[in-house]
Amino acid sequence: MKSLIIGITGGSGSGKSRIAEDLLRSLSPHATILALDNYYYPIAQQPLDHNNRPNFDLPESIDLQKFKEQLTLLANGSSIEIKEYTFNNPDLQPRILKVGSKPIIIVEGLFIFHLPEMESLIDVKIYIDVEEDIKLNRRLKRDTELRGYNINDVNYCHINHVLPSYNMFILKQRDKVDFVLPNNGDYPEALNTVRDFLKTKLDPTYYFLG
Repeated sequence: MKSLIIGITGGSGSGKSRIAEDLLRSLSPHATILALDNYYYPIAQQPLDHNNRPNFDLPESIDLQKFKEQLTLLANGSSIEIKEYTFNNPDLQPRILKVGSKPIIIVEGLFIFHLPEMESLIDVKIYIDVEEDIKLNRRLKRDTELRGYNINDVNYCHINHVLPSYNMFILKQRDKVDFVLPNNGDYPEALNTVRDFLKTKLDPTYYFLG
């Protein structure tokens, strides 16, 4: 029996990873997670912008075909291995992640719906909607404190990469999903809202345990 796939998308800084990880904890042991970030091509293969700087905010920055193939394997009962993406941090040694199939698969990322065939593969589609200034503040905090990026680089990428990509590729997904989740401030409320929505989509066997 094919796994049920929940897809979570939204702009950079919207809270995709946090929502996905908290849903995973709630649905454990019935669920697993597959993050699109782990399918980024190496930095040497990234497309360059007009200043010859790598742009990680384009669909061609990511191996979407491999993501689709491995998600299909997971959904049909197979296990997969994927190299962890460490955001080009030279101090971190990437792990080989072994992901086993589960009745529920949570996928999250910027471009999970970019390939047309992904729309039919993913059963429940969620878009996290956040005001632009809030997303930027979250991104600045995350990228400088957790990923060690220079604040000037973060601002450059936001203006030249993140915003154009969001307007061109991501925003239009909001009209195609099953549920739009506002996540502008009260995180516990946002989490409870999406959990309540998913209860209408899931078999009672998998109702939230935590």
